[in-house]
Amino acid sequence: YLKMGMARVEKVDLPEPYQLEAFNKKILIIGGGVSGISAAIDAAKTGYEVTIVEKEASLGGNAKKWRKQLPGTFPYEDLIPPAIESKITELESYSNITVKTETVVARIAGEPGDFTVTLKKPGEKTEFDVPYPLPDEMKVDDKGKELNAEALHAKFMEYNEGKQDILTFDPSGEKFGAVILAAGWRPYQPEEGEFAHLGFGTIADVVTNHQFEEIAAAGKIVRPSDGKEAKSVVFIQSPGQEDDKDFAYTGAVTSLVALKQA
Repeated sequence: YLKMGMARVEKVDLPEPYQLEAFNKKILIIGGGVSGISAAIDAAKTGYEVTIVEKEASLGGNAKKWRKQLPGTFPYEDLIPPAIESKITELESYSNITVKTETVVARIAGEPGDFTVTLKKPGEKTEFDVPYPLPDEMKVDDKGKELNAEALHAKFMEYNEGKQDILTFDPSGEKFGAVILAAGWRPYQPEEGEFAHLGFGTIADVVTNHQFEEIAAAGKIVRPSDGKEAKSVVFIQSPGQEDDKDFAYTGAVTSLVALKQA
């Protein structure tokens, strides 16, 4: 038996040594506003390689449009210049941060520690764009009856013609170990007629607080209707009551912004 065992061992291939998982140390940050820039700086300080992508032509986001910002330290009395410019300057001082403006993410594939990311220019179409789900109106036939699984799949493939399957990796994609989503916020844009009773949309000089901030950032508070300097300004706030007919909601942020702008 011993000789038979030795003969078998002679013909056995040695097993591959156990490979420890190798995690990618690069970090991708989506969004070049305050939160994205802050995250990039914090990660860079710890020695990580960081790539930050921003869809606009420059970093800063909405904060770059502010004239002044609320104070963050005692005695909380005077408004301060926007901190975004100093944040951008600090970010640019790190050699391990790569900035890609006018860039968006087309696809993220993989798993934590090993992501493959496809980047592209805004509006550009690529084969690695994420396939979109079928809209509800395409899930039924001409008579309104729901399509069967085979027909739904055919419709889906037609709707996403030219796009790779969601599980397909982009061979030219960039590798990252972690992805931070810091897409930020966008100002609320009222629908047509939503605040007509307050004059918004019908009177040129009735604006949102975001529009007012852009006017102030230009240097003077002027009326959009004729460009003349405004002599007085009224801020319409929600009282936060259930029977408020002007606004569907209220918030502490809106009150702070109104006080700042006043």
